[in-house]
Amino acid sequence: MSNKISGLIKLAALSLLPAFFSSCNNDPANIGLDTLPKSDIIQGNSISKAFYAKNVIPDRVITDSHSSGATAILGYFSDPIFGPVKADFVTEFSLSKAGIDPFYYDPDTKAPAQEKMFPDSVILRLPYFYQDWFGKLDAKQKLQVYELSEKLEKASSEARYYNDFEIMGKYYANLLAEKEYTVHGGIGDTLTDSIWNTLQGLYPMEIRLADEVANKLFNLTSEQLSSDELFKEAFNGLYITTPLNPSSAGSLLLFNLYNRDAKLVLYYHKQVTNDSIKKYNYEFVIDRSSRFFNRYSHTFSGSIVTGTTDASMLMIQGLAGSYAEFDISSLIYEWKDSLKNNSGDLQIGISGVDLIFTADTLTKVDGLFTPASNVLQIKMKDSRGIMKNPTYIDSDGDEVAMFITSAAVFDESSLSYTFKLNQAFFEDAALGKVEVPVLYLQLPSSQFNFNRVVLYNNVAAANPVFKVKYVKHRRLD
Repeated sequence: MSNKISGLIKLAALSLLPAFFSSCNNDPANIGLDTLPKSDIIQGNSISKAFYAKNVIPDRVITDSHSSGATAILGYFSDPIFGPVKADFVTEFSLSKAGIDPFYYDPDTKAPAQEKMFPDSVILRLPYFYQDWFGKLDAKQKLQVYELSEKLEKASSEARYYNDFEIMGKYYANLLAEKEYTVHGGIGDTLTDSIWNTLQGLYPMEIRLADEVANKLFNLTSEQLSSDELFKEAFNGLYITTPLNPSSAGSLLLFNLYNRDAKLVLYYHKQVTNDSIKKYNYEFVIDRSSRFFNRYSHTFSGSIVTGTTDASMLMIQGLAGSYAEFDISSLIYEWKDSLKNNSGDLQIGISGVDLIFTADTLTKVDGLFTPASNVLQIKMKDSRGIMKNPTYIDSDGDEVAMFITSAAVFDESSLSYTFKLNQAFFEDAALGKVEVPVLYLQLPSSQFNFNRVVLYNNVAAANPVFKVKYVKHRRLD
């Protein structure tokens, strides 16, 4: 730890360029420049100041992915750094859009022939991609499936689904399926570690549901099979969950429900003769008309210190987990006098404003796959308390981005994430023309992102830094 901090102190040292300007008592742009030559025409410099954030535990987050892809997380993971997290999800299904006639018609003659058709089974297929998981590769878990007892309401801008949705009483008690699985055994419980490590691609987990589901779907009316809404009223959807297992490290799996391999498949056959049958299947798909949402719960670890900027670490995680809150308004307002008095022979030009957060890269645990997020995002809250990219209203009345880069990619050389503030916003805010909102640090798509990041906070030489780069020059007119 001491070697890392020593290195960070070297990285934090300010670099000064030869320049020219006279000093001003309350001007932060003049700090440390008393010894510079007086004869130079232009001078460049930077000022870095520490600031501190605090960890926040959200009350709830929206998880219905109303305007983006359908991502579902399943599993239980006992995170040794952040504490245990449990994830499950709810989804509807829609009728096939492939133009297939309902299965009580003879697929060959298109004539009604229900007396010759018989259901066989129904299979739930949930696809996931290589490395779309988190935790312990060979941890055994149980997947359980229940049928919803109520139709889901359509999510809208005013009515959304949240991670703490109360599911009790919303599904039938009868268990439709239970499957023990591991991450690398999800497609049949037969893959070995050596085979898994050489493969990449899509892996569909298959779960056979109780025969009562096959019979229910097979006996839908022609009206229910011709209208998505009538179908959804007859078959409300499924609740897919996993029981808590504190004795196991566990794992989390990410399923893409909009993938064409995510579906409910009804297998059935036609009795051609007494001795021969012909097999068919019908797919109930998950598409943009299918309502779905995720549910998450955490048992937060004592290592997450909340509500104070004294916390030594910032704990950033997804799935309704902790995030960071900070306020840089006072650091911006310090530049008011420098910019307000920007007259006379000497002029100040802001060349860049950076927010720099340093990561603790020593939080990995042997035997667990817990990749840190390569990207972090800065957010603000709108009038409804919903996170959005930071913006402000400029002098022309236009909504403009507060940051040149509100998403930062991890820099391996400096072990940090850097966000670049919009210079026009910085100057307007310093002069009191616009307000500086409270800001938040999150993972991208945080409600569907099971990665996490640990950042230094109130730690000497590794704390967050507010860095202003500027030049002072003589007026040319």
